[in-house]
Amino acid sequence: MSKIQSIVTSILTVLEVTDFNLLQNNGPSAAQVVNHLHFHIIPRPAGSLSWLNNESVKRVHISTTCQDELCLKIKEAYYKYQEKPVN
Repeated sequence: MSKIQSIVTSILTVLEVTDFNLLQNNGPSAAQVVNHLHFHIIPRPAGSLSWLNNESVKRVHISTTCQDELCLKIKEAYYKYQEKPVN
């Protein structure tokens, strides 16, 4: 969970949002497709509707170049966050 917290902090910093959903699907009836434990981190912009409302669920398609740039920024934020001393 501490790694998830670090990853979430990095993603939210890069995307400049403060809210998120943390989702874990467990079993086929709960929409688990990949048969191992993993978490979905879903950033939520201010004022967005509940993710349970289908009208608010929109996929954003970005180019491979933008994906790579975003991934690099998140990695940089993650490692920067890791360097900070923990009180």
